[in-house]
Amino acid sequence: MAESNTLSLEVGLSDAARREICNLVASETTSAMTRILAELSSKGLGVAPAALKAREAARYLGISRSGFYNLLEIDRTLAAASIYVGKARVWPREALDNFLRNNKGKEIDIPSKSRNGEAA
Repeated sequence: MAESNTLSLEVGLSDAARREICNLVASETTSAMTRILAELSSKGLGVAPAALKAREAARYLGISRSGFYNLLEIDRTLAAASIYVGKARVWPREALDNFLRNNKGKEIDIPSKSRNGEAA
């Protein structure tokens, strides 16, 4: 007979006792999840941000930060998708995903620039 990891509540417990057990399990589960999420957050893991700064957006696209800024000059739609939150300029993940989807299979030439801002 296979072992079961579930708790059978059909052992003659009253409805009140079953509810109490369910509430305790739910409470402990919530507490455990809260601790796990706090630990993930403290390690920089967990819920992904909805919008990314330039360095993060570049990493998301797999290019350098300077390459990302060069890309913004040739793709005005992506540039226009940015939002200022306070002083921070961010790009919604949805805009980055749309850029990838719309350019799937295409080769995009991102011209590099010299230190003085001219095309190299």
